[in-house]
Amino acid sequence: LPDPPSWRTGRSGPWIADNDYMLIASGPAPYPRTALEREIEGYAIVEFTLTTDGSARDAVIIESSDAMFERPALASVMRSRYRPRINDGIAVEVPGVTTRVDFRLED
Repeated sequence: LPDPPSWRTGRSGPWIADNDYMLIASGPAPYPRTALEREIEGYAIVEFTLTTDGSARDAVIIESSDAMFERPALASVMRSRYRPRINDGIAVEVPGVTTRVDFRLED
């Protein structure tokens, strides 16, 4: 196997690969009672800042099919956990991350 890049360049310390953020655990989104009773499906798109510890901060709704899905979508995103983005071996914040939370009825 080839040596990791940090060893070839002579940098000291352990080699840590750069990587992008990745969802590792998503928080459940409770189905809105009104939507469930009316058998309505929908979605919400949430934008947030991904922090260095893999949590969401400053989450806001940027689009939704109905306002009743917004609060549960925000709650879901705030409970989700990510592997943070790593640049030069250091976790960095990522602003402007978007995710879509879908609310689908099971058949």
